[in-house]
Amino acid sequence: MNVAFRVDASFIIGSGHVYRCLSLAHQLKKNGHQVYFISAEQPGHLNALITRAGFSVFTISEPMLSIDPENSNSWLGRDLQVDANETIRYLNQVTQIDYLIIDHYGINSRWETRLRDSVKNILVIDDLANRSHNCDILIDQTYGRIKQNYHSLVSPETELLLGSDYALIRDEFLIAKPSALTNRSLCTQIKKILINLGGTDRTNVSEFLLKLLNHSSIANDIKIAIIVGPNNPNHRSLINATAQSRFQQCTVLNSISNMAEILSHYDLAIGASGASAWERCSLGLPSINIELASNQKEICAVLAKQGAALSLGEPQHINSETLEQAIQYCQEHYSEMVNSALDLIDGKGVTRTTLSLYRRPLLDGRLAHLKLASTTDCKLLYQWQCEPSTRQYALNPHAPSWVEHKQWFYNQLSKTNSYLYMLVSTGEPLGMLRLDQLADQSQYEISIITAPNVRRTGVAKAALQLARDCFPKADFYATVLPENKASNQLFQKQNYHHIQSNRYRQKADGSH
Repeated sequence: MNVAFRVDASFIIGSGHVYRCLSLAHQLKKNGHQVYFISAEQPGHLNALITRAGFSVFTISEPMLSIDPENSNSWLGRDLQVDANETIRYLNQVTQIDYLIIDHYGINSRWETRLRDSVKNILVIDDLANRSHNCDILIDQTYGRIKQNYHSLVSPETELLLGSDYALIRDEFLIAKPSALTNRSLCTQIKKILINLGGTDRTNVSEFLLKLLNHSSIANDIKIAIIVGPNNPNHRSLINATAQSRFQQCTVLNSISNMAEILSHYDLAIGASGASAWERCSLGLPSINIELASNQKEICAVLAKQGAALSLGEPQHINSETLEQAIQYCQEHYSEMVNSALDLIDGKGVTRTTLSLYRRPLLDGRLAHLKLASTTDCKLLYQWQCEPSTRQYALNPHAPSWVEHKQWFYNQLSKTNSYLYMLVSTGEPLGMLRLDQLADQSQYEISIITAPNVRRTGVAKAALQLARDCFPKADFYATVLPENKASNQLFQKQNYHHIQSNRYRQKADGSH
């Protein structure tokens, strides 16, 4: 596939939109797809960072209209049609774009409609639910977001992927999670505090918070670190402030490339409530959240309500006493906050989003895609397993007990060398696809279950095609009973070859 991102960063917009798009872009590139970025040269842009990450960037000129920091609708900095036309001009220079992915609060359905004829599909990343969109897929990673929030903002055909399951977290956070959880379990007293106010922090709230900590009564031996991004205009001032701090260990960490590792080794974060808030949750890091912009209010409220963080509101309402009380609260409720944060997000949002891009048509015209199975699918899959039509051609004709099924299901979810997917269309579960790794790591045993209410609609065929889309370099094997004529015909039509009486194989290179 060819995929293009339309996303900006600036001193006002911040850097979170670009970083979460890079998380998805890296996965798409890893899967063999061609990725492009289209970004404006707003003051504080990150186009050079995108280029260093290995992606081509088409640069849109500086904003022509004034930008209001408090009005995200103005953040595009130019007329919608002018920006859309310039985007089309760049897209025309490359091969047909399969997906245009938009992550911009200043773009709405007017812009998207103008792009419709220039791309095959449009995916929008949003977390405000405050404007209309013309798109095929919409992702909103806000915890608790429901379809009704977008009922009047998108068409009924738009696939809505909602909730923190779709938070775009880089792979490094999944890798760092075990060591992070070990450190959390060993933390009996908060001794290391991280201040992370995003990539720009243009009003220098970081230095303000350090001053409040200096005037608090917390111990001098508390380790303090302030993370700043490449666009932070207050870097020099922060270095001077840390040098004059009363804390024995107080440093500035600039433009770091190992964010997950650093978060893993700190006990508490004081941070903004943008995309970085989900990164902290993925590692179970208790946080004191600050509202740096009006669009962060909802995330602040959600994380506080779920017990994963405290919210102190806007910086002007914070003083040394309230900050010290917040730290003390986190100390007293440390383990509960760790567990609450982990319950919100598992860090697999990039995988879920990537899966949603692979779509195959059913006989009724709907488009189906895969999603990772989760605990909420356990009961439904058990009902399918117990259907007489399922058992009729199963290798084991006897339905499992509920206890046996739960044990099997959770064991499947915990495996690192097998994959359990649900086949869905516009949120409706249609079937199951399971891939179990064989002795050779590039070989998988494939199993499919079709929901009883959608049999003979092409679900099994779509599952086989999607398996190949997601694993282009794998060899697939399947066992099909001779009396299961429909499945035998399906595997043969999908270029699976008989290797034994009831065994099929499809090699990645198409050979026998």
